[in-house]
Amino acid sequence: MKLVEAKKYRVMEICGTHTHALMRYGLKEFYSEKLELVCGPGCPVCVTSQSDIDRILYLCDLGMRIYTFGDLMKVPGKNGNLRERKALGACVREVYNPLWIVDDMKKDPARGAVFVAIGFETTAPLIASLIEEIERERIENLYVYLLLKLIPPAMEALLEDEENKLDGFICPGHVSTIIGERPYIKLAEKVKKPFVIAGFTREELTVALEKMSEMLEKSAYGVVNVYASAVKPEGNLDAREEN
Repeated sequence: MKLVEAKKYRVMEICGTHTHALMRYGLKEFYSEKLELVCGPGCPVCVTSQSDIDRILYLCDLGMRIYTFGDLMKVPGKNGNLRERKALGACVREVYNPLWIVDDMKKDPARGAVFVAIGFETTAPLIASLIEEIERERIENLYVYLLLKLIPPAMEALLEDEENKLDGFICPGHVSTIIGERPYIKLAEKVKKPFVIAGFTREELTVALEKMSEMLEKSAYGVVNVYASAVKPEGNLDAREEN
């Protein structure tokens, strides 16, 4: 009698924090017989084009003051990175809260500056608040270089690439607190695949993977939210309004 090998499904987790947690808790290996878990975009820095980095370095070389998040400091362009420029004496400043930039600009208002704004939907409300503050304070020589990325269009692009052969998505927890369930519902209806919104604990990820397995085995599609403690169907309305 010939044994029929169980089908193995290819599922992508979008969030880099999920990737680390899956490895840390041994869940990637535990589910390896039925789920091939593959890493997604992970972070907005990872999917930033080299041409954008080159433009930022060019602005730096022109003598502009550069503000950015620390994650971007080591991303290479054709001719180095921001950390190297800073070591050579360029004015490159790391920020944790973008609103701090306004106070820093007041200390030296004559010099032009660029804030390299990078992030997913979770960062966008902060950037919007900064732009409002720039207008309120009438700071005319502070510019914002927007490198924000949106998760749902990225997921759709990944699905359209036939080489990826994806059967489903573990949706990012932090981004989902902002955008909610609805963008995934539209995408799930379009591509007829399962989407599961997951938290970050061992228990939450285990439930998410079990739900994903169950949906795949039943050829079901749609959105299951197993992170309802933080993710509402409509998302964070205040943050979405800022976006």
